[in-house]
Amino acid sequence: MEGRPRCRPRQPRIGPDNRSLRFAPASNQNKRIRCALWIVDIISGTNTLQEVSTLPRVPRMQALLRFYQSSIGKKIVVAVTGVMLIGFVMIHMLGNFSIYLGQDAINTYALKLKSTGPILWIFRIGLLVVFALHIINTIQLARMNRKARPENYRKNNKIQASRASLSMVLSGSVVLAFLIYHLLHFTVGATDPKYLDLHDAQGRHDVYSMVVMAFQKPLVSGFYILAMALLCMHLSHGFASAFQTVGVRNPTLAPYLKYASIGLAGLIFIGNSSIPLAVLLGFLKLPQI
Repeated sequence: MEGRPRCRPRQPRIGPDNRSLRFAPASNQNKRIRCALWIVDIISGTNTLQEVSTLPRVPRMQALLRFYQSSIGKKIVVAVTGVMLIGFVMIHMLGNFSIYLGQDAINTYALKLKSTGPILWIFRIGLLVVFALHIINTIQLARMNRKARPENYRKNNKIQASRASLSMVLSGSVVLAFLIYHLLHFTVGATDPKYLDLHDAQGRHDVYSMVVMAFQKPLVSGFYILAMALLCMHLSHGFASAFQTVGVRNPTLAPYLKYASIGLAGLIFIGNSSIPLAVLLGFLKLPQI
């Protein structure tokens, strides 16, 4: 036993600032954070977990606030809220397609939504919050990028950027204004209170007649179609950017994501714009009394 060499204890890896890369005993919340960072590293090929391990420990809320204030934190917020908004637009569009099935179909659909009570209003308010977070963080990111880039790089980048990329802030702001108007118009009835007094033969709110009467006005239909065009221009850039933010996009997938973004944007534009166009062209008419 005396001639047997002793096993040397494994030395911890030391970072550039002489801090050990080993974590202190982790609580459950730290384990979840480490697991999330490990997944991000696998997807994006970065060393986020190793870099974070060299940082001094800070309270969780302070760490979350710092992460939110960073550019990558804001990019993740923009990406997540963008995906949530895309999901809402798709579901909303599919629900609106019930107007093509006739007055009874869309009035029944609207009644089922209204029967959810306060849950529907919580969802609406949450949607506005998500939209506001998306717009605010997009504007903040644009300002951070302008400050971080040299003047020559900024000029060259502006020339090479697509129209959708340059108009993200403007189109998002217009779409937010449209969303507020859309709620005031069809939900609250503030723009035209007589819409709330429309009822069908069964005593339900006549959503079918409300939509047809509203889109019979060319100005309202034109604003709706314009908002859809800006939304889809915004989406065509944002959908692919969301994948890039989480590290999924690469040179192999980039062309497919680009085509998928354009296809999704075109599908949403055609689907939502078809309703006001169908009213203006006379395919959807007020029911005969």
